[in-house]
Amino acid sequence: MMLSVRINRILLAEESPVLCARLRHTLAQMAPHADIHVSASVEQTRRELLEWRPVLAVINFMLEDGGIASLLNDIGLFPVAPFVLGITSNGSRADTVLAMRCGFSYVIDKPFDLGTFEQAVLQTVSSPMSLASSINRIVSPLLYSDDDELDLKKLTADIETLIFKMAIAITGSKKGLGRLLGISRQLVQYHLKKL
Repeated sequence: MMLSVRINRILLAEESPVLCARLRHTLAQMAPHADIHVSASVEQTRRELLEWRPVLAVINFMLEDGGIASLLNDIGLFPVAPFVLGITSNGSRADTVLAMRCGFSYVIDKPFDLGTFEQAVLQTVSSPMSLASSINRIVSPLLYSDDDELDLKKLTADIETLIFKMAIAITGSKKGLGRLLGISRQLVQYHLKKL
């Protein structure tokens, strides 16, 4: 199964060189048009997410310099990529719950075969959970706030900004953003100035 041509930047963060080579080969077959970057450390993964801004990220929870809990706890970091697939080897439900709360679309447990990995990638890119999870991260703290009134104007602005940032991760062109979001060039310009 081929991935959409819009999924043109893929980050693969995996510590095992053997598994990394196999997964990269599978991803290259699924998305021959995509540029695939590989990372083995938490810091390099953080840099790639923030600076390169992949459309799809496949991240192992354990990298060569430790777990990615620090990355997951950096709430402002996700969702940098519209689609994020997590790989866990210890089967920790706590890691999985944290990953889903931080914007991961899907999580797969090791060991797995390449067919299962392909299905997980397809599930990740077809799942709307990334946006829903991201909006939930904005709304949930408000539900437990001590404030009596909800600032709907600010909430709406935060959600609009989130959607706009996710669209920018897919396409950087102003025309592409307008088409993707169904808004005018003037509105695209307005949102770009806000960022």
